[in-house]
Amino acid sequence: MDIMALSGNNAQHWSGEVSQKKPVSIHIQADAVALLDLDELQIYYEIHGAGEPILLIAGYTCDNTFWNGLVYDLAKRFKVVTFDNRAVGRTKDSGQPFSIETMAMDAVMLIEHLELSRPANPVIQRNKHFGA
Repeated sequence: MDIMALSGNNAQHWSGEVSQKKPVSIHIQADAVALLDLDELQIYYEIHGAGEPILLIAGYTCDNTFWNGLVYDLAKRFKVVTFDNRAVGRTKDSGQPFSIETMAMDAVMLIEHLELSRPANPVIQRNKHFGA
């Protein structure tokens, strides 16, 4: 699996072995679980492991458990952050229509809240596409 690491103006790739076994149901115990409260939006997120951060963004109709097959292995080396998008899982929103751009800004606000965006603390992102 290739993961892009972003740090300031520099980009690096990390290729590593990640278990490809996907159990039918798996529960991963998070090191931290919280809600980021932003007026009419409460973003549910989990943090697993420690080290350089990875933000895993699931597709629109998937909650953070979409990544459970990867989290265990990645958390051995990284601080893994997963979250539920608007209108999915345990994230609470106003029920109003929204766009992919709005969802991207939600991810940016979470990155800023967790202070993952500083060049000395790179953010690694891996996302599932939103369909096509």
